[in-house]
Amino acid sequence: MATVQRVGTIAITGSLHTSPSDMLDAYTHTIPINLLIKKWCFKAAVCLTTLPPEHPLYKLVRASTNWKVIRHKSLLHNLMQIFQLASNAISKIATVVCNPMDANKIPLWISIINSKEESVTEDINTWESIKIYSNGSKNKGKVGVAAIMIKLGQQPHALYYHLGNDLEHTI
Repeated sequence: MATVQRVGTIAITGSLHTSPSDMLDAYTHTIPINLLIKKWCFKAAVCLTTLPPEHPLYKLVRASTNWKVIRHKSLLHNLMQIFQLASNAISKIATVVCNPMDANKIPLWISIINSKEESVTEDINTWESIKIYSNGSKNKGKVGVAAIMIKLGQQPHALYYHLGNDLEHTI
């Protein structure tokens, strides 16, 4: 297998046949074939170890992990005995499915209004179930902020926070 990889890296780089294999692998950013095969086997072992109990191979994988087989070893036995992964020590983390088309979209809408009349008009015309309004102010050398969250059908929640003096903070 290493000779096949060497032929490939020589073809990629166009180097001399006397070039060392390690240098060719590093130059072409390829993993040595023995490590690549171990990586693939380890991935397969982890996938098999994290199978749910309803899966048809679940019992076979558990049995091949726990028992030492002397005769008639299968590839599954070899794989599980080499890596010795304990299925009770590995947990499967559920992933959240999201639309890749929404990756760069902000899940909220920000609007900065210049007048009170425009603010009232926009508030009436919006359909969102959660609205958050915020404001910052400076009074007598002190800076503070306030925010109010309004959910449909619930009492509004208000937060007030004193940031500090006007030399450290701006609005």
